[in-house]
Amino acid sequence: MQLRSAKLMRSGSAQFPGRSRNYRFMIQIESNVPMPSKYRSKFPFEEMKVGDSFLVESERQRVSAKNAAGFYAAKHGGKFVSRKVEGGYRIWRTE
Repeated sequence: MQLRSAKLMRSGSAQFPGRSRNYRFMIQIESNVPMPSKYRSKFPFEEMKVGDSFLVESERQRVSAKNAAGFYAAKHGGKFVSRKVEGGYRIWRTE
């Protein structure tokens, strides 16, 4: 990882025209730092294999999980199904 530094200075303020404030801060520029995945979900779709499932307790959580599963499937492939079971709703990965 290569480190470089840069000094940035900002004058004035868009919120308060006429006032002049100087902001000085150091920013370290880093190379070769891996970017985290853009996909974030509170549901474990990335870790699921075909046949795996998880349980949600309420209808509201089921709707949220189904919407998130549809988004995940459109971007990454796969298919998900939900069914009402004892104790709530279960979401399975089928493809």
